[in-house]
Amino acid sequence: MIESELSTRPQGDGVARALHFAGRLNSSSTTARVAFGQAVESLFAHRADATDHLDAALAADPDLDVAHLLRAFALRSLGRRDLFPGIQGALSAARHSLATRGESERGRALLGTMESWMTGEGEAGADQLDAWLRVCPDDLLFAKLAQALHFIVGAPQAMRRSIEAVAAHHAIDAHGGGYVRGLLAFAREETGDSAGAERAGRGAVEAEPHD
Repeated sequence: MIESELSTRPQGDGVARALHFAGRLNSSSTTARVAFGQAVESLFAHRADATDHLDAALAADPDLDVAHLLRAFALRSLGRRDLFPGIQGALSAARHSLATRGESERGRALLGTMESWMTGEGEAGADQLDAWLRVCPDDLLFAKLAQALHFIVGAPQAMRRSIEAVAAHHAIDAHGGGYVRGLLAFAREETGDSAGAERAGRGAVEAEPHD
């Protein structure tokens, strides 16, 4: 481990928290994994530094497939055709990583989502995220992306089913547990359950004041 890596990492519990947000990654670089986890948490918290953390993750590990795919997802969610070249570039980088470094089931699942979405099959893409979450319900990134894609394609009931299934696997006092309750609150509100949304939302704000 080199000194420059140590100097840019959060210390103590911050590293464990970042790695929890990062989830399973096909990377041997702790610097990249920590930076990616910080990007994921910034995504949950709607912070502007998410892109900076993602850039740092890719600087530390240029073949980090899920980082390229998160960039593609973020660009696609903006709904601008002028961004399609950037999306395709990120997808090409992810495919290269999967081909040269070895298959990553998580990366393959997210790539499948993006390939469906790019061909106009956003609901099918969201279903692929949910399929992964049935196997790995602790995946914070996929929980966030599944909710986002269900919302974008106008499927509030599917959005609620997705996060209701996931929320049971995240204690509110665990890393990210408050953010998951925030997703749950939003999904309940979007499906007309204001009382349930308020209960989940109060827990979310208590656990994660920055949500």
